[in-house]
Amino acid sequence: MKLRYKIIIFLSFFLIFTSLLICVAGADTSIREEINQFPGFSGVLIRDLNTQEVLFSHNEDKLFTPASLTKIFTLLAALEIFDEEQYAYPTSFYFSSTIPGEINGDLYIVGSGDPTQSPEVIRKIADTLVQKFSIRHISGDIVLDNSKFLPEEFLGRGWMWDDKNPLIGALTVTGYKVKEKQNSYLNTMPLLWGKIFSQELFKKGVKIDGSIRIGKTKENLRVKYIYYSDTLDKILAYMMKKSDNQSAENIFRTLALMDNPEEVSTIARAIASLEE
Repeated sequence: MKLRYKIIIFLSFFLIFTSLLICVAGADTSIREEINQFPGFSGVLIRDLNTQEVLFSHNEDKLFTPASLTKIFTLLAALEIFDEEQYAYPTSFYFSSTIPGEINGDLYIVGSGDPTQSPEVIRKIADTLVQKFSIRHISGDIVLDNSKFLPEEFLGRGWMWDDKNPLIGALTVTGYKVKEKQNSYLNTMPLLWGKIFSQELFKKGVKIDGSIRIGKTKENLRVKYIYYSDTLDKILAYMMKKSDNQSAENIFRTLALMDNPEEVSTIARAIASLEE
């Protein structure tokens, strides 16, 4: 791990630890008085790391909306597991083409959890693909493969279901949040990704015979193009500077893919990777 990251992490924990010591130094009753005066819902757990003695606790088993403090653990785990100056998120494109400019059948797009793909980035990806392969016609569907992350886990664990949360997935539109209540948000994110992508293809004069759908990539196809995100060090810097929950949750889910890239990333697997 780079020295500057170690220094940043050390200082972060030092400041947190110092603040906790100040709180614990006072009487237990004084802390509780402060908590009771707080108008919101709070929880505290202070433990001696040497003896494991619980020095103070209050609502320690309750679930809370994830605080920005937890991003430090995601940051630390990512720096330990990845080569942050080399790793970049791939988005892979599979299709068959026997005639220049023609895609025979379906175009498959495989996401890996890239948290940097804003609508502008998605449009640039579409532009690059059209220019690189001189695409004029797609005779099949645009198939969005979001199976790297468990699709049913489109929110972070413990997030409030009625908040305007960012949706999480292997194909993510950066900055998009739930705008109105609906019965389910399953596949909302990848289908939005596909809509933005296909609209840009249409603007470039590409004819698409099929529809946009969710599906798995056929095994006999070879990858034709891979788009890579910025390197992880830049993504982590943005995550911490902006305290971005969507970036943090996507990076957290990615931890599970490092042990076995072929196995679907779940929250449980990501937690296990974080604890190792």
